[in-house]
Amino acid sequence: MMQGQNFWYEPNPKGMVFIPQGSLTRENDTSRTTLPAFWMSQEITNSEYRAFTDFASANPDFVLKWKKWDPQTKTYSDQNVVIAEIYNEICVDSLALSKEYEAGSDLYKTYQNYFTDPRFNKYPVVGVSFHGAYYYCIWRTLMERKNESSIQDYRIPYDLEWEYAASLVSPSKRAETGKIMPADYYKHAKNLLCNISGNVSEWVYRSDIQESDKPVRGNHWKNAAVPHQDAETKSGLTGFRVVRSYGRNKF
Repeated sequence: MMQGQNFWYEPNPKGMVFIPQGSLTRENDTSRTTLPAFWMSQEITNSEYRAFTDFASANPDFVLKWKKWDPQTKTYSDQNVVIAEIYNEICVDSLALSKEYEAGSDLYKTYQNYFTDPRFNKYPVVGVSFHGAYYYCIWRTLMERKNESSIQDYRIPYDLEWEYAASLVSPSKRAETGKIMPADYYKHAKNLLCNISGNVSEWVYRSDIQESDKPVRGNHWKNAAVPHQDAETKSGLTGFRVVRSYGRNKF
């Protein structure tokens, strides 16, 4: 970790892919948006998210603390919440994937314990709401930063960040499998985002839309896409990635 008086960056955070600075032009928009460099994870797996829910079960009185940016006042405010108060929000719907199949069918039974079955540890977590993904980012930051008071390191990607990262991946490397696959499905490809625009659709963030409605990006394993859904939705088709800024300010 390299540090300055009020700034630091980590040269190579474990398990993340470097996304270089670049520009993006969206469909039906002639303007180009330039994005700074950032780091992006692969799809968050069952085992990664289960570490969070196991911690929550064992530590219901633990206080999650973070700093929230207010775009109107352009300031950060201190936020905190006790895990017990949000426990239902962060728990996954363990039958979310199973319910995508006919009840009682072989595939329904195969995925009935998808979240907890060790066979699926490296598969992407599904059945997680936007709120669950949001609190996971805060928890992971606190665990790695030892509860220091800092701007949140891990976060849900902005929609433009996700779209730009996806644009850097060859269409031949975008997973469209017709069934859910491990999060490292393209692990043989060096420095490549695996399963982008396929496998599971992914929660993203926009600050200019209403709180109850959140955007989703990428096709899911049924080779379709849903552009947005309610933040409380726990779908068998939706997971998430996390990003980290290339550098950040430190209090």
